[in-house]
Amino acid sequence: MNRLLIFQSMMGLTVVCGLFVSAWLAKHAQQNRYLLPLAGFNAAMAIWCLGQWMLTVDKPGIAIVLLNINPLMPTLFLHFALSFLTAHVPNALLDFNWRRFMPWIYALSTIVIVFSINFSGNYLKPWLDFPLFLHLGQLGWGNIIYTLFIGLLAHGVLVLGFIAAKGNVRRAIVLIFAAGAWGFTMASSYLIASMGVALYPYFLWFMPSYLLLLTFAVLRYQMLAVNYWAIKTIVWSLVVLVLLVLTTLITSIASPLGLPLLSEVPLSVLWLYSTITALVLWMLYKPLQQLASRLVYPDVDLNEAVMDKWLENLNAAHSFSELQDLAKQEISKHIKQKVVVAINQPSNTTHLTICCDKQADKWFFSLENWQDVTPGIRQAAEIFASLLVSVCDNLDKSLLLAQQEQQRQEELRLVELGALAASMAHELRNPLNIISMASAQCEDKVKDHIQTQLSRADTLIQDLLSYARVIELSCQKVSLFPLLQALKQSIEADYKIQVDIECDCHFSLWADGFRLQQVLTNLLDNAAAFSQAQPNGRVLIQCSSHQGIDKVTVHNNGPAIAKTMRGELFKPFISKRPGGSGLGLAIVARIIKAHRGKVYFSDQLGWPVSFVIELPKQEISGE
Repeated sequence: MNRLLIFQSMMGLTVVCGLFVSAWLAKHAQQNRYLLPLAGFNAAMAIWCLGQWMLTVDKPGIAIVLLNINPLMPTLFLHFALSFLTAHVPNALLDFNWRRFMPWIYALSTIVIVFSINFSGNYLKPWLDFPLFLHLGQLGWGNIIYTLFIGLLAHGVLVLGFIAAKGNVRRAIVLIFAAGAWGFTMASSYLIASMGVALYPYFLWFMPSYLLLLTFAVLRYQMLAVNYWAIKTIVWSLVVLVLLVLTTLITSIASPLGLPLLSEVPLSVLWLYSTITALVLWMLYKPLQQLASRLVYPDVDLNEAVMDKWLENLNAAHSFSELQDLAKQEISKHIKQKVVVAINQPSNTTHLTICCDKQADKWFFSLENWQDVTPGIRQAAEIFASLLVSVCDNLDKSLLLAQQEQQRQEELRLVELGALAASMAHELRNPLNIISMASAQCEDKVKDHIQTQLSRADTLIQDLLSYARVIELSCQKVSLFPLLQALKQSIEADYKIQVDIECDCHFSLWADGFRLQQVLTNLLDNAAAFSQAQPNGRVLIQCSSHQGIDKVTVHNNGPAIAKTMRGELFKPFISKRPGGSGLGLAIVARIIKAHRGKVYFSDQLGWPVSFVIELPKQEISGE
């Protein structure tokens, strides 16, 4: 009687599990169509177990009908196997229109079921602890043989899929086979009575595990949520197992402990109560956890939906300034207090502050001025800050990728421009040479004018080639003072203005010497050209080092640069001095960028016009 109670409980649990899993699979079948026949298989298994349960409560008429639906289960499994492999395995052996044959297999299975119900000769009679148990008649074995044949066909299809599959799909097929072997073991114990063997079918107690293992095998590599449920199931199964062991132990020592009544309670009943208790606790665990959380943190409602909304809103940011504003709005609205969010910047405020900083390629957060808030608000801030750190990391990586892509596109554009410039230079120099030779026959005044214009054209060609060419660096330690002295003499001779140098004679830069001379020549030529029109035209070169940065500044007292032009100074053909090509500053910017440095304009250094070069002290590899 005790074993029968356990059998009833397991069959009832299988019915509940089968219907629940079937409904869950059907709900998700829109994304994966192969889940629909798998849902049908679980439902059919639940119906078959319902028939077993009905036998134990004296409902033989309905039970014998439900117990004869065996062929439907492997038919649905075959349908699932074909659908699953079609979706995941490009296998030539399965490349046929199997959907045309499935309706015929379903029809044949239905015929077998109807025949088994009416003509199989199956009968019910008591067996062991069971008041009634199904015994197969002579024709009833045909139902079993057909069921076995379709099942073998389905697993044969999976073998073909295993041969062609790779990676996670192959692993899933192995798990499906393992679950199938476990299911076959339990189904075989059902036939023991018809074979005349008086061996209790204990394996049928574990029928609920078959449905769960099969679903897990199919979906483990397809839907991560299944792994989460598998972990919970394993944990609670272990809890039930521990309860059963403890119940057995307590029962065995109940009499010595002075609890004779407890020792008289059947062990199977105690096991059943322990299992039901564990299941009730499992169902109540999450509500109780939420209740406890509200008691400990009464002032803040924090759940998965809130955190998902935070992540969704924060991930919409396209820059750190935008992320900072969004984060401030989200956390301030949630805790109903003003919060300052500082990302990669100092925070000098007495307000509640969340700071996010990047250190050694990792993002960290810190909370400032949160000492007097309640534990609930503190917890919300810490969780929000953790999410913000992950969003900062993702945004940082996406911005870096965008920058690299922009740089790649720029390099491609420059390669195309370089090829075009080289072709144009070749085509232009031939007619320019002809014009130069022809000008020898002209008057001196006309000849000088032509030569001046030809020189300007040649300069423009050289600058265009220089701008479009891929910059390759050969960096070394360059002593700057001798180079500046040579440039000073050249500029003063050409432009008749004063050039002053404030630079230590030992000052040096890590740079490509030729490219550095090109940069300084461009900047000094520009400075001198604009300053020579002033009554006291003057150029000053200053050198300094600070915090690992070498700085060279070129000042001039020429006319101030219009504010509308300042943001475009280093683009081609934006600014142009008399006689210049309009590419000088653009070339300077490209060379300095290749050195991992920067160049910028300033009017805040005591001069109308200042151009500042900053280069890192450490050695760099050439590009």
